[in-house]
Amino acid sequence: MTAVSNVPLVVAFTIIVASLAGRPYAEAVAIVSHPLVAILLILAIVSVTTHMRMGVQIIIEDYVHAKGWKIAALIANTFYAVIVAVACLYAILKIGLGRIL
Repeated sequence: MTAVSNVPLVVAFTIIVASLAGRPYAEAVAIVSHPLVAILLILAIVSVTTHMRMGVQIIIEDYVHAKGWKIAALIANTFYAVIVAVACLYAILKIGLGRIL
């Protein structure tokens, strides 16, 4: 499911980010602050980080054979994906909501 949802979301993400190149800061903030743009960016981040976590989880399950290391690696993988997602979401929400955050 995440691979399928990533296709349009990553295309939209790429178009949005490419359209920001060379624009003045205030104009870029105005674009990212638009509700539709912010929602597309948030959906892309959630989908991509979920896909990343699941992909690395499969690799860990296939190639890490020691039970302790496997559990530690799976926990670290989940924490890493959550940290990346939260940092990206915070940035989008901070721009999108302006001075509220």
